Amino acid sequence: MTQTQMQIIFLIITFILMGIAFGLIYGLKPSFKTVFTVACVLCVISEVTKTLSCMEFDWIETYNASGEVTKELVPFISMAHVPLHLCSIQILFIFLVRFLKPSNARTIIVAFMFPTFIIGAILALALPSNISFTNPQSYQYFFYHGMLIVLGVYIMTQKEIVIQPKHYFTTLAILGALAFASIYTNSMLAHYDYDIITGDFDLQYITKFFFIMQSPLPSLFVFTEKWHWYLYIVVIIIIACVFIGLLYLPVFIKAIIKKVKIKDKSCATSN
Repeated sequence: MTQTQMQIIFLIITFILMGIAFGLIYGLKPSFKTVFTVACVLCVISEVTKTLSCMEFDWIETYNASGEVTKELVPFISMAHVPLHLCSIQILFIFLVRFLKPSNARTIIVAFMFPTFIIGAILALALPSNISFTNPQSYQYFFYHGMLIVLGVYIMTQKEIVIQPKHYFTTLAILGALAFASIYTNSMLAHYDYDIITGDFDLQYITKFFFIMQSPLPSLFVFTEKWHWYLYIVVIIIIACVFIGLLYLPVFIKAIIKKVKIKDKSCATSN
């Protein structure tokens, strides 16, 4: 079975589970706190599953007190699986929103979460890699991102926390800050070979957190000149502004309608 065929099957299963989740949320109408409590539990299960599924083992040489060399088998996970992607970082925000008291800061985080949940998860589901029915990580990958979409839609429709047009700009600011920070994290986790004779560094591997350093579609976007990367950054900034703006469109429309109603009411009162 090809990767595309397996992706379609995983997507079908994910959509079915998402439908069940939507049915439970809008049928039972749990509180915001309850929804995020469940989300926290699912995040823990998801991250534990991913970590154990990605665990690798390799031999390292160690020295005992007498100087003798011994080999020891130690576990590790690849740098690519460190939870620094946009969707993985959301786990921290989910816990913050669940346990923080109602405040302006909490509202700003929630306002950031709903568009980035939906956009990030859709991109992840559209661009999976190394899918396998025998690897638990494949199930975790699809189900976790499906959960993010459900949470994103729920945040858009819930009424406990009011999202305002100004939060569009705070969302872009937070996303921009995280993306800029990822330049440092990607660089710190990159693997270089150092040539002692020439003093040059030869880049062998670099992580793809936030897809700042490399495109998620290397077959379509290959950087061969420095200006290619700068152009790529400009393009993804524009795309982020547009797509987040589209998800914020109901918020803008609602605010305009409310403003018009207040103005009409004020005019009617004055007359």
